[in-house]
Amino acid sequence: MIPAMAKITFSLAFLLCVIIKCNGVNVDTISNEIRIKNVERHIDISSQLVKITSKITLENAGQKPVKNFLYAAESTTKNNLAFVGVKDNNNRDLRLVETTVKGYDDVKFWRVELKEPINAASTIVLTAEAVYTKSLLP
Repeated sequence: MIPAMAKITFSLAFLLCVIIKCNGVNVDTISNEIRIKNVERHIDISSQLVKITSKITLENAGQKPVKNFLYAAESTTKNNLAFVGVKDNNNRDLRLVETTVKGYDDVKFWRVELKEPINAASTIVLTAEAVYTKSLLP
């Protein structure tokens, strides 16, 4: 009977660790080291979905390489956001992790993890795509 209790105890402890890990909230801060140099935006309303493609040029104005940056959805449109994705200049998909920023509760943020860091005083061009539903009014 003791080995069975040990298995149950281990299973419950493991399940508790998984639940805590899955419910953990990422909290980030806004860095002033990343600056937006240029944005070219294309808005496609040819279907019932609104697709916004943005070509973003980012500059690292800091002293250290930067491995990620924050991408935000406006508070007025965050509930209609169906998809968000970011690609680097080699057309590779970048990993996005949903996160929060203290003091910006009404904005939805994602931490975009770059494949290669942006070195100090360097720039990178990324393509962000967002698709919105229920955004067009007749």
